[in-house]
Amino acid sequence: MQIETVNWSKRIFNHNSLFSDYFGVHAEKYLRAREILKINKSKIYWNWPAAVLGPIWLFYRKLYALLFIWLLIAIPFDFVYWASPGLDPNLNNPLIAIVVNHFGLLSFLYVLVSNLLVGCWGTYHYLQQTERIVALVKSKTPNTIAATILSQKGNPSSWRLAGGFILIPGIYLLTVLLGKLYLGGCQSIF
Repeated sequence: MQIETVNWSKRIFNHNSLFSDYFGVHAEKYLRAREILKINKSKIYWNWPAAVLGPIWLFYRKLYALLFIWLLIAIPFDFVYWASPGLDPNLNNPLIAIVVNHFGLLSFLYVLVSNLLVGCWGTYHYLQQTERIVALVKSKTPNTIAATILSQKGNPSSWRLAGGFILIPGIYLLTVLLGKLYLGGCQSIF
């Protein structure tokens, strides 16, 4: 196994190199997106991985606030569906009736629309987060140390992607289990 070392004394530091250190994987793609968004003064930049993976991409790129909002909408919606047989039938809540009767379509539409939104605006939010982190680290440390910190803080790995593929379905499974437990105990889960 070959270990590469970086001679920090000979490296030329500029703003883009610090961004590259943070972006890690596909840095050139995000640097190009950053330039296009600045030139066009736009907030929309299409990102296929973000559109296809949605919340997994949010986790992979450490956009936890957006992931939390995504889950805050999805989890109660799913819980209502899975727990609906145990809800009071005299409640006559039309919203719960709509969720229960049209769960498949509503769930599909939520994932489709939210993933399209992440595909359009995910890169913009990722770049905004990166701007804040790079500015903060750069203001507090010399460039040689900043580069190391940024590559450790950003630079997502394939383990992070695998974690997203496990975490997001795991949260959904937990929601289903909680809904089933609400119905009447563990014997109704399986």
